[in-house]
Amino acid sequence: MKPNGKTEWKCVVCGQPVKHLHEIFYGKHRQASVKYNIQTPVCICSHPQNIHFSRDTQQWKKRLCEVMGIDYFKTKLVLETRDSVELKKISEKMKKKLDSLTLL
Repeated sequence: MKPNGKTEWKCVVCGQPVKHLHEIFYGKHRQASVKYNIQTPVCICSHPQNIHFSRDTQQWKKRLCEVMGIDYFKTKLVLETRDSVELKKISEKMKKKLDSLTLL
Protein backbone atom coordinates (compact mmCIF):
# COMPACT_ATOMS: atom_id res chain seq x y z
CA MET A 1 0.00 0.00 0.00
CA LYS A 2 1.32 3.43 -0.96
CA PRO A 3 0.85 6.81 0.73
CA ASN A 4 -2.75 7.81 1.52
CA GLY A 5 -3.95 4.24 0.87
CA LYS A 6 -3.30 4.53 -2.88
CA THR A 7 -1.88 1.56 -4.75
CA GLU A 8 -0.66 3.03 -8.03
CA TRP A 9 0.67 6.17 -9.68
CA LYS A 10 0.58 7.30 -13.31
CA CYS A 11 3.81 7.06 -15.30
CA VAL A 12 5.11 10.58 -15.90
CA VAL A 13 6.25 9.53 -19.40
CA CYS A 14 3.19 7.75 -20.83
CA GLY A 15 0.44 7.86 -18.18
CA GLN A 16 0.24 4.08 -17.64
CA PRO A 17 -0.36 2.74 -14.11
CA VAL A 18 2.83 2.30 -12.07
CA LYS A 19 3.20 0.36 -8.81
CA HIS A 20 6.82 1.31 -8.04
CA LEU A 21 8.84 4.50 -8.02
CA HIS A 22 12.17 5.09 -9.76
CA GLU A 23 14.94 6.87 -7.86
CA ILE A 24 16.00 9.93 -9.83
CA PHE A 25 19.50 9.82 -8.37
CA TYR A 26 21.29 6.48 -8.21
CA GLY A 27 24.64 5.16 -7.06
CA LYS A 28 25.84 6.87 -3.90
CA HIS A 29 22.65 8.99 -3.83
CA ARG A 30 20.17 6.13 -4.23
CA GLN A 31 19.44 5.69 -0.52
CA ALA A 32 18.99 9.45 -0.04
CA SER A 33 16.63 9.44 -3.04
CA VAL A 34 14.52 6.82 -1.29
CA LYS A 35 14.75 8.43 2.16
CA TYR A 36 13.75 11.88 0.89
CA ASN A 37 11.22 10.72 -1.73
CA ILE A 38 13.29 11.97 -4.65
CA GLN A 39 11.56 9.40 -6.83
CA THR A 40 9.22 9.46 -9.77
CA PRO A 41 6.65 7.04 -11.18
CA VAL A 42 7.96 5.53 -14.42
CA CYS A 43 6.38 2.42 -15.97
CA ILE A 44 8.33 -0.69 -16.89
CA CYS A 45 8.12 0.16 -20.62
CA SER A 46 9.24 3.78 -20.35
CA HIS A 47 11.88 3.15 -17.68
CA PRO A 48 14.51 1.16 -19.60
CA GLN A 49 14.08 2.68 -23.05
CA ASN A 50 13.78 6.30 -22.00
CA ILE A 51 16.05 6.42 -18.98
CA HIS A 52 18.72 3.73 -19.09
CA PHE A 53 19.11 3.41 -22.85
CA SER A 54 18.62 7.07 -23.73
CA ARG A 55 21.55 8.83 -25.40
CA ASP A 56 21.17 11.62 -22.91
CA THR A 57 20.30 10.06 -19.57
CA GLN A 58 21.04 13.28 -17.71
CA GLN A 59 18.56 15.15 -19.95
CA TRP A 60 15.88 12.54 -19.13
CA LYS A 61 16.60 12.80 -15.43
CA LYS A 62 16.47 16.60 -15.69
CA ARG A 63 13.08 16.29 -17.41
CA LEU A 64 11.78 13.91 -14.72
CA CYS A 65 12.82 16.45 -12.08
CA GLU A 66 10.99 19.20 -13.95
CA VAL A 67 7.84 17.06 -14.09
CA MET A 68 8.17 16.47 -10.35
CA GLY A 69 8.66 20.19 -9.68
CA ILE A 70 12.29 20.22 -8.57
CA ASP A 71 15.52 21.48 -10.12
CA TYR A 72 17.85 18.59 -11.11
CA PHE A 73 21.16 20.39 -10.59
CA LYS A 74 20.14 22.09 -7.33
CA THR A 75 18.84 18.79 -5.95
CA LYS A 76 22.04 17.00 -6.95
CA LEU A 77 24.08 19.68 -5.18
CA VAL A 78 21.87 19.42 -2.09
CA LEU A 79 22.44 15.64 -2.06
CA GLU A 80 26.19 16.21 -2.35
CA THR A 81 26.24 18.60 0.61
CA ARG A 82 23.68 16.61 2.65
CA ASP A 83 21.84 19.82 3.59
CA SER A 84 19.09 18.34 5.77
CA VAL A 85 16.93 21.47 5.76
CA GLU A 86 16.93 21.64 1.95
CA LEU A 87 16.42 17.86 1.66
CA LYS A 88 13.31 18.13 3.85
CA LYS A 89 11.96 20.95 1.63
CA ILE A 90 12.57 18.87 -1.50
CA SER A 91 11.00 15.84 0.19
CA GLU A 92 7.82 17.78 1.02
CA LYS A 93 7.57 19.08 -2.54
CA MET A 94 7.99 15.56 -3.92
CA LYS A 95 5.35 14.14 -1.54
CA LYS A 96 2.82 16.75 -2.70
CA LYS A 97 3.57 16.01 -6.34
CA LEU A 98 3.29 12.24 -5.82
CA ASP A 99 -0.05 12.70 -4.09
CA SER A 100 -1.30 14.57 -7.15
CA LEU A 101 -0.16 11.72 -9.42
CA THR A 102 -1.84 8.88 -7.51
CA LEU A 103 -4.70 6.86 -8.92
CA LEU A 104 -7.66 5.58 -6.92
